Amino acid sequence: MNSKYTDLSNSFPAAVDTIDKMQDLTITTKKKADKYYEYINANNITGANDYLGKSENSDLLLSVFNADKFNMLRDMIISIERFFLDDIGVYLGELHDKESIDGGAY
Repeated sequence: MNSKYTDLSNSFPAAVDTIDKMQDLTITTKKKADKYYEYINANNITGANDYLGKSENSDLLLSVFNADKFNMLRDMIISIERFFLDDIGVYLGELHDKESIDGGAY
């Protein structure tokens, strides 16, 4: 939970967020992906999510871009935007107000 932006689920700016790198499918994970999509194609979304969440399928999770990953990226981007807009922008504005236009340091 974000301590500064309580509507976001990431950590920035209190800490640097971590996110796993995505991976392309391999021969091993392709077999798992086929099984995952069998669940999806059978309209068994709960089964697909359960299959994806099993610890033995953690390698497949690195190859599937889902709503959880998108939402985390979304929250990370929004927190950076807010930080720059609210904190860095205000800080730079204050510097500008303190320094003269005629040769002031920024």
